[in-house]
Amino acid sequence: MGNTVAILVRRFPKLSETFILGEIANLVDSGTDVEILSLFEPSDRLQQPAAIRFLDRVTYLNRIRAPAAYAALLLALLRNPAGLISLLRITRHDRHLLRRLGALLLSCRRLGIRHIHAHYVSEPAALAAAAANIRKLKFSISAHAKDIYLTPKEEIADRIARAEFIATCTRHNFDHLRGLTIDHKDRVHLVYHGIDTEQFRPDDAAVPHEPPVLLAVGRFKEKKGFDLLVGACAELVARSIDFRCEIIGYGDQEGRLQSLITRHQLGDKVALCPPIDHAKLRTIYRTATIFVLPCRLTADGDRDGIPNAMLEAMASGLPIVGTSVSGIPEVVTDGANGLLVPPENPQALADAVQRLLRDPQLRHRLGESGRQTVLADFCWERNIAQLVQLLQRSGQRRSFTIRQAQ
Repeated sequence: MGNTVAILVRRFPKLSETFILGEIANLVDSGTDVEILSLFEPSDRLQQPAAIRFLDRVTYLNRIRAPAAYAALLLALLRNPAGLISLLRITRHDRHLLRRLGALLLSCRRLGIRHIHAHYVSEPAALAAAAANIRKLKFSISAHAKDIYLTPKEEIADRIARAEFIATCTRHNFDHLRGLTIDHKDRVHLVYHGIDTEQFRPDDAAVPHEPPVLLAVGRFKEKKGFDLLVGACAELVARSIDFRCEIIGYGDQEGRLQSLITRHQLGDKVALCPPIDHAKLRTIYRTATIFVLPCRLTADGDRDGIPNAMLEAMASGLPIVGTSVSGIPEVVTDGANGLLVPPENPQALADAVQRLLRDPQLRHRLGESGRQTVLADFCWERNIAQLVQLLQRSGQRRSFTIRQAQ
């Protein structure tokens, strides 16, 4: 108590946020006293089994009754009237944030929280900043992708100025965030997402599929570019190339993608598959032929950073085809550990896939190089050590030990 780090998220667990689950697991294993504060309850029917271990650490703020939340907010303001400035900041856009802030303050008091680490620079960071000001706590932020580019720049700059630090998962994001502040550039840190390279690894005994399988994994969102993959598959069929494509995920673009598959008469070639847990996904990575993820920048500025599924595929020894968008070129060097094509170009995507399908030696070389890239720069041990150091510097003076790589 009193030396506890709260991880503040919108929902926990969330199937697509395996990077947050992994971060929590490794912080706990490193010796950090962690509590999880979730604004809302999970909405996904399927969850990663690994999340069960941490459910007893979760406080769902939406379960705290309004009278208790508002009473906690009033008590905190009576003790620190200057905190009214924080209320004005967060209520400009959404009055419902008051109840969430009260619930957050109450939970911090009950749990002995002294530091809040908020995932996403949007609403969670706004609440963390307000709570930190009112209760004189410390807070930090992990910023990822959509939240960075859809949150007003002046709000991000203000949160950087008041946070202990802000970590982000790509150099592309790092440069953008540093460009938003003049006096606080040193508070922005590049901390890549890590991958469990023992769980995600090649299996030489795995029997590859025949015909070859093109694999894609991710939410059915416009930024993933799965419609471009469907277009590339139509081009491959026109070239009389034998293959099967499996797109694993869920999301609001499912109907549109299914319509594209039907329009191109690809029902026997392309399948939209429901989400699965990591245990099953690891087997699929090991038996697929090529991983394809044609990410794009959307009109509203949304984009991926470095997709976790891409790192998982690389760690599993699977050759990948991606696009030169956002943080992806930080991981993939075209021709060295994968193939990169321009975004919005199904023809180039089909060319890259065809090249790999016809060259088993190239697939093997790129797959091996991809795994070495992940081992060198994207393993959990290295990246969680950075985060622990940042928390220690911010006043968490516990004695931490970091798990050793296997």
